[in-house]
Amino acid sequence: MASGNPICTTDIDPMKEYCKDSAFYFNGKSVESIKNSIIKFLSLENNYLKYRNRSLKRSKNFSWDSFSENLISIMYNLNKK
Repeated sequence: MASGNPICTTDIDPMKEYCKDSAFYFNGKSVESIKNSIIKFLSLENNYLKYRNRSLKRSKNFSWDSFSENLISIMYNLNKK
């Protein structure tokens, strides 16, 4: 997402939570669903720019610094118990 590329991804919860409205979703167990998601993305006008902007905006909510700070905090709190 940080590269600004639109995303087609599986519709499982971690991906829905991570991508929110910046991705096209498909059922990962269905080739037909994957195909339809890609076709839908490619066929709708202005999708590239719309989803590119959404991806860039959404990616600003994530960074390695904040991830590592959260992980260290969790580990520290677990160690205190």
